[in-house]
Amino acid sequence: MILILVALPCLLIAGWASLYSGYYDPKNIAYVLWKHDLWKIDTSRALSIMTHDRDPASLVVGKSKDQIDKKFGPLVPLTEASAYVQTCAATELAAGNSMMLGKSEWMVTFSDGHAVKLTLVKGC
Repeated sequence: MILILVALPCLLIAGWASLYSGYYDPKNIAYVLWKHDLWKIDTSRALSIMTHDRDPASLVVGKSKDQIDKKFGPLVPLTEASAYVQTCAATELAAGNSMMLGKSEWMVTFSDGHAVKLTLVKGC
């Protein structure tokens, strides 16, 4: 009985890891565990995987700046973002209520100190 209780979860995890073994796959076990704060992965990898996630906004919307900092690292003001991002996000830049997740193209819009919107700034 103990063997079954130990072997079954191990087999499930091994099967999951082999099915979704892609390093940038949003179903990769490491990313799924990271989303739930159960595993650490490189922030740049996580930000790249988020572009393929079904609901990346759920990772930031409703969270405070401190909570987002802990998950993604320091937020970057739009004034320090690339020229491309600044051009695409000119309205948000003027409003002054948005910041970037690190050096990525993910922009977080805040209201009353909490994230209300996540935008992937591209294709403008």
